[in-house]
Amino acid sequence: MFYVNAFLSFYYFDTNNYEMSEQYLKYALNYIKKYECTNYEKMCIYSLTANFLQKQRIFL
Repeated sequence: MFYVNAFLSFYYFDTNNYEMSEQYLKYALNYIKKYECTNYEKMCIYSLTANFLQKQRIFL
C-alpha cells in the first residue's frame, strides 16, 4: 500500500491534479508514522515531498 500511495501521488502531481497528489502523499506519510518502514522507503517519500515543494508551493 505504501508504494501505491507514492506512485499515485507522483502520477497526480504529474497530471497537475495537486489536490489528489497531496492527499496520497499524506497517506504515504501517515503509513510511515504508523508502520515500521525501511530507511529507503522513508527516503523515497521525503525526496518526493521535497521535489513537489521545490516545483510547486502546493503543500502548506
